[in-house]
Amino acid sequence: SSIDGLKSMTPYLAQFCMSPDHKPYARSSASSCLFSTIFHASNDEEQCDDDEYAIVHQLLDNNVFPALEEAVESLKADVSDLACKETSGFVSASSFSRVEDILNFMSVLGSAAECKGGPYARVGDAIAKFLVELTCTGMAKFSSNREAIELISFTKDGKENPLMNLSAHISILSASAFGNMLSVQNGGPFWRQRITHKTLPTILKALQEQSQSQYPPALGTLAIICHMLCCLPVSVLGGSHVRQFVPTLVAGLVYYSKNTSVVVESEMLS
Repeated sequence: SSIDGLKSMTPYLAQFCMSPDHKPYARSSASSCLFSTIFHASNDEEQCDDDEYAIVHQLLDNNVFPALEEAVESLKADVSDLACKETSGFVSASSFSRVEDILNFMSVLGSAAECKGGPYARVGDAIAKFLVELTCTGMAKFSSNREAIELISFTKDGKENPLMNLSAHISILSASAFGNMLSVQNGGPFWRQRITHKTLPTILKALQEQSQSQYPPALGTLAIICHMLCCLPVSVLGGSHVRQFVPTLVAGLVYYSKNTSVVVESEMLS
């Protein structure tokens, strides 16, 4: 069938989607094609408990995580080099874009798996949790057979002045990828409710720690709650959780609106 033919192309579509060598509109079209392939795939190969041969797992193991690990190390090296220079300097925008593109592609896989539902939803849940943990803690482990990926390290200086800290800005990448998952308009009515339930404990823990500190709200955590408030109805989030979001939301928007001029004047990103 045509779907079977497209399934054989998925590794190449994945490489195309994550490659910076292609135009954004072409990569977006490839992502849409891959989304449809997963969404319309048969569930037959999902009957085994370990999901070993699932198409999404294959893409994650063979394409996404190897590329992400390499891109994160490259970005961290750029940030480290800049810190050693102790100057305003530049971090190549391509380093950020590479990580951003891979995380965004991961969100496409996650939303496709969630919309597909059934056994596929398990890997979608895992992707959502991975992105949220990466944002809120700086480190996440996708599964027991994979090493944890450390995207950022929250330092004291970074917490005190997040607008001028590169690590704080890096955390927005995974937050935006999670927002991309939530914004997909497809699938059944319950998958957003499920991933909200799966990810809220990590988010609420981050908010509790924030409420007990004297630091401005972390950029990544602030971005995540903004995405959730924009994409999810109160009936899904729950009124009590919305009320827990509001103090961080207000404090963050006030702080960053008053201090964005320092980013405009800086040269952190070339």
